[in-house]
Amino acid sequence: MFGLAPTGYSDYYEVSARLEKRLGALGVDVAYTWSRTRDNRPGILSPDPADQLSPFPDGLAGGADWTVGQLDLDIPHRVVGGIEIRGGGTMAPRLGIRGRWRSGLGFTPGLPLGVDLNGDGSAANDPAPILGSIPGLSAALTAAGCTATGTFAVRNSCRADGVGALDVHVSIGLPTGTRPVRLVIDGFNLVVSSQGIVDRALVTIDPTQQLSTTTAGRLLIPLAVNPRFGKSLARIGEPRWIRVGLRLE
Repeated sequence: MFGLAPTGYSDYYEVSARLEKRLGALGVDVAYTWSRTRDNRPGILSPDPADQLSPFPDGLAGGADWTVGQLDLDIPHRVVGGIEIRGGGTMAPRLGIRGRWRSGLGFTPGLPLGVDLNGDGSAANDPAPILGSIPGLSAALTAAGCTATGTFAVRNSCRADGVGALDVHVSIGLPTGTRPVRLVIDGFNLVVSSQGIVDRALVTIDPTQQLSTTTAGRLLIPLAVNPRFGKSLARIGEPRWIRVGLRLE
């Protein structure tokens, strides 16, 4: 029997600002949060512990620890803004609209799932080489908004598109006597931007070329740029749902 439990550290910083203002029947609420999380634990979203290991034998790429980078769940920007209109009296209707937006998740340019180029037992942790004579490599990285430095792709150096949503709140007082009761209807994600599973494979093995070996005995594998890099493999979105209830005030 054996056990494998990668450990590491996580540094988190956050700055938030909020503005609330009411002008008669109109209320405004806006909040913004900037955060940054860096750690040395890649692959924390994978159930396979092998995917959480460094893809390099000594852990270094270009003289630096490759595992150190943005957290896989790092969301640097979050914005929430809403307005509410209230009528006069305890039974008057109220209408509120709230918009939400956040940054997309980061991802590492790599190889197709199932390709274990470095032979470390994980077919999901290999970063793509970004130096060489692969046609269209720089253009593909630029189109996906990626940062390209070094010989291999930096961990989470690309980021998916941001995600936005719109919620609506409606309530009205009910004639129930001395205890105020309101009928509340909340609609969540009535308008929402679609998300997706992003194709993270920057390069693929070129089937039109053959493997070759150098005079020093090194195996050369021909690579080609994946034309679907950075694009969605499957579109998914937050569910739209409505909540109805009663509130005692």
